[in-house]
Amino acid sequence: MDFFILGELLWMLTSPEGWLLLGLALGIVALWTAHLRAARFLLTAVGLAVAVLTFFPVANPLLRPLETAFPVPDVRNVGAIVILGGGEDPHNAAAWQQPALERSGDRIFAGLTLAALHPNAQVIYTGRNERLLNLGLTGPLDPAIEAMGKLSPSRFIREDKSRSTFENAIFTKPLLSPTDGGAVLLVTSAWHMPRSVAAFCAAGIPTVPFPVDFRSKRRAGLQGEFSKHLADLRTAVHEYIGLVAYRATGRTDTLFPKGC
Repeated sequence: MDFFILGELLWMLTSPEGWLLLGLALGIVALWTAHLRAARFLLTAVGLAVAVLTFFPVANPLLRPLETAFPVPDVRNVGAIVILGGGEDPHNAAAWQQPALERSGDRIFAGLTLAALHPNAQVIYTGRNERLLNLGLTGPLDPAIEAMGKLSPSRFIREDKSRSTFENAIFTKPLLSPTDGGAVLLVTSAWHMPRSVAAFCAAGIPTVPFPVDFRSKRRAGLQGEFSKHLADLRTAVHEYIGLVAYRATGRTDTLFPKGC
């Protein structure tokens, strides 16, 4: 089975929301089959988990090591800017036939800002969104990226084959031609940077990490934001599983990189 599809299936079984739904479903089944002790345990556990996720940013301790692995650099000689995709909302994009960005859309805006600051640098936007293709969209962000960044066709390259971070690196490599031997900036979410750096290093692409889209807070207080806390926990768990899976399958050379 394709590694990408296998990963998607495994994630359905290991995601935090999947465990919550499983616990709720088992609790209801136990309740209706008169296994009251098991029902009380399962439903109480789910209720406590929801309460904790509602009021506490439990993902902070998990996100912080990922997001602080690489500082925001001060690079003057930039030859190429590689922007990792992944910030699209496919349903809104399909409904309104225009770009629809999610939280990870910071990657695009940061990449365009860097492109403006380094007008001679090559710009590559890498990532194929399978969900967008399934909805009949072949790249709703492409015109927006080119227009907002005022990028000429000779400067902007769209890599649209990759479905994963590993494939981002593999398919980007032959497209890279940094101007004046400058550094290759890798722009992606801070929590996603360790796995991205590991994948690009394994592909033989030395990069300078430029993290954006930070999720962890320096000070965590009592808050009533269940959906945000769950999304952050989902992100953290997904990244740690991804780091382990990539290392175990030989897609990266190290579990937690420090650069290459």
